Amino acid sequence: VELLVAPKDALFAPSPVRCETRDGELSLSCDAFRHGVWIDFTEPDARLSDNAFDLLPGETRIVTGRWPSGAA
Repeated sequence: VELLVAPKDALFAPSPVRCETRDGELSLSCDAFRHGVWIDFTEPDARLSDNAFDLLPGETRIVTGRWPSGAA
């Protein structure tokens, strides 16, 4: 994505990030550009395949996770 202003000054349309879960995967998508999408878990030892990324309109990002044994 190419911006004509500094990212801190850019105005982006409000658009919630949709999240669906299936078979241990998170499927994230949105209708407008989202900068710095961050997935936060209460389990401190969870490991994600990706985190803190930009999401383009219409893009679907699949994120997988690993949790320590015994964590839900």
